[in-house]
Amino acid sequence: MNPIANALVQLAAGAVFLVGFFSAIGVLVMRLLVRHIPVRTHAIIAVRSFAAGLLVVVVLSIGWAMARGATGNSVNNPLIDLFGLCITGSLISRDLKTMGVHRGFPGVGAIVAGSAVAGTTVLALAVAALFLRHG
Repeated sequence: MNPIANALVQLAAGAVFLVGFFSAIGVLVMRLLVRHIPVRTHAIIAVRSFAAGLLVVVVLSIGWAMARGATGNSVNNPLIDLFGLCITGSLISRDLKTMGVHRGFPGVGAIVAGSAVAGTTVLALAVAALFLRHG
């Protein structure tokens, strides 16, 4: 297989995994916070919001790499990831507001985005612990 095609397939598989993992956490958290909306609706909101947030992160990261590539320093800026989480949280809160869910600070979207970061951290620590224990 062409190396570029292989890289694109791996990138797409990683994106699907990330959106699925974040969405699963998001559905669980939204279900705990907003019980009167069906789980299917939570899933649609989560997948759509996390996919849009990931798309923003990818586009901004490519732009950052292109801008910094001339100097040789193309390390990703963590503010781009934070911006993607803010986009995700605001999209979730906006979708829930259209369904009549009004919550003060912090909103449901902020709690879901924070829970996705916490879930990723816990998963990374668990995987690291397994590798350190058996490695």
